[in-house]
Amino acid sequence: NDKKSLKNTINAVVKSHLVSDVPVGLFLSGGLDSSIICAVASKLYPQKLKTFSITYPNGAPAFDESKYSRIVAKLFNTEHFEIPFHMERFEISSSKALSFISEPNADPTLILNYYLSEFASKHVKVVLSGLGADELFGGYNRYRAFLLTKMMKKYERIIGGTFQYFIGNIEKNRNSLIANYIRGFDKIINSFNKENPYHSMIDYFPPDDWNIPEGDFSNFDFNNLEDVMNFDFNNYMVNNLLYISDYMSMKSSLEIRVPFVSKEMYKYALTINKKSNINIFQ
Repeated sequence: NDKKSLKNTINAVVKSHLVSDVPVGLFLSGGLDSSIICAVASKLYPQKLKTFSITYPNGAPAFDESKYSRIVAKLFNTEHFEIPFHMERFEISSSKALSFISEPNADPTLILNYYLSEFASKHVKVVLSGLGADELFGGYNRYRAFLLTKMMKKYERIIGGTFQYFIGNIEKNRNSLIANYIRGFDKIINSFNKENPYHSMIDYFPPDDWNIPEGDFSNFDFNNLEDVMNFDFNNYMVNNLLYISDYMSMKSSLEIRVPFVSKEMYKYALTINKKSNINIFQ
């Protein structure tokens, strides 16, 4: 019944977001969220669905999901466009993107959003996006890391010491899949003794350095998974992800629609046990 209810909700929401007098497309990352929308939209949309993906020809294995987006596009017979992001385009795209935003922003997806929106606007005037599903259904790796930290904390001396001994000097960055996993595990180890382990896992600066009113945090218990996810939904998603995608798309004369951030999907997500929905070792 739960699966049927979720399927019906997604079908209804995507159908309503496809209503348009102009051509509609989809930002297809290759991840689960946009792939689900692709599966539904390709069946409901009366024309051949156009899908758009960023690729990284210069190499970025921790981010490049183009092989998955190709599989999904082929499976659902979409008209698929791949937009290669070369480093020589970085300066051009970054200067334009930063000139459009009304405040400082260090999120690199700002540039990718602009680059993708600029290209897509030449083919469609509305695109669907899978944005919002990670916050609602626990898709981020950091939620698994959060639960893993709580589980491992009782063995922190053994685990922390062993980790530092064996791989303490290995690269911890996003340049490769292995280095990215090590980077993530290093954040988990270093969060053991922090008052707010969640913040220490996701931020470069401690909360003391944030110039944010206390009220923005006082309603959240950062030792509770549901509060952590609600914090991301009400802050990171609203004030960063939606903000960036809206600005960059509108500057490219493109409208982004986000089916997962509908009232219907939010209400359904409230009925799910968040902890049981996340597989720590997946």
